[in-house]
Amino acid sequence: MEEKVVVRQAYLNELEEIREFISQEWKLSVKYYQQFHVAFDKLWFVIGKGEISDEIYGACGIIITNEGKGKDAQLVLLYGNKSSNDFSSISLLKYISEDMGFRSVSSCGVRKNVIPLYKWLGYSSGKMNHYYKIGYVSDFKIADIDEVKRSEYKKGHNSLELITEAIELENFDFKRYEENVPRKDMWCVKHRYFDESKHNYNVYKVLDEEKKWNSIIVMREVEALGSKSCKIVDFIGEDKDISELGEAFDILMKSKGYEFLDFYNIGIDGEYLTAAGFLLHDKDDKNVIPHFSEPVLKENKDIFYISNTDGMHLYVGDADQDRSVYGYMEK
Repeated sequence: MEEKVVVRQAYLNELEEIREFISQEWKLSVKYYQQFHVAFDKLWFVIGKGEISDEIYGACGIIITNEGKGKDAQLVLLYGNKSSNDFSSISLLKYISEDMGFRSVSSCGVRKNVIPLYKWLGYSSGKMNHYYKIGYVSDFKIADIDEVKRSEYKKGHNSLELITEAIELENFDFKRYEENVPRKDMWCVKHRYFDESKHNYNVYKVLDEEKKWNSIIVMREVEALGSKSCKIVDFIGEDKDISELGEAFDILMKSKGYEFLDFYNIGIDGEYLTAAGFLLHDKDDKNVIPHFSEPVLKENKDIFYISNTDGMHLYVGDADQDRSVYGYMEK
């Protein structure tokens, strides 16, 4: 009798079973699943499970970016049992896109070889833009700098103020950005950056000249090889606020001794980033600005994304691109 495979959202008590299945490809600890895939008393995984054997044939992880109605979803850890000729991961993706009621579905860090699959399903795709600013240190240990290049920033009035406790987020007008895709709310910022135990994040207010709080920017300091750099991993707010932060970024880099500040993104107008003194890293740029930091891999990295809607804003804090490698490794 041919077995029917049922595609559905997993139950909380199936977490360990899913972890064992996924470990054939990615050996991640229980804490990873609890941090990234358990929310609102649900396990955010879609699985294909045999009705007779009760065997998992495929699984796809979902990361939620907001609570309440109109949730946005980000896909990670798509894996199918390669020994099964009758089950396709396409059924998982279709279920997520068509049957779960998400406002948008996206991901970044997608393997280049599976992009044709997503395109066949109607997703758009592309490569994230990689912008960077070189710091003012005398010696580069994390980056390999062929040429010290800097771009003048326009004189701006925005400043950065560190948020030390998540409760301060209550004073930010998240509703103002409900139409952003994906939408991120207070729950998301607190859960993703303040409750994270493996990586330390700095969450900043972006203040205008009247000290009005219009945007949030999230950064992660990388300390390696006896040196430091910094990554912008997330942004919520008015895109144009970035253009007024050139001086604030330079002050931060000088005070912290960062080799560089880099910013992978899709969705922010390049003119805003250029105005802040960022350079776009392209194929002709010989400077090596590493993405991987655990350990540091001295190579430039192309990060590909997929989306089923227009107007997407994605950063390396999205999906699982900035998860701690060693911190969430299975022991």
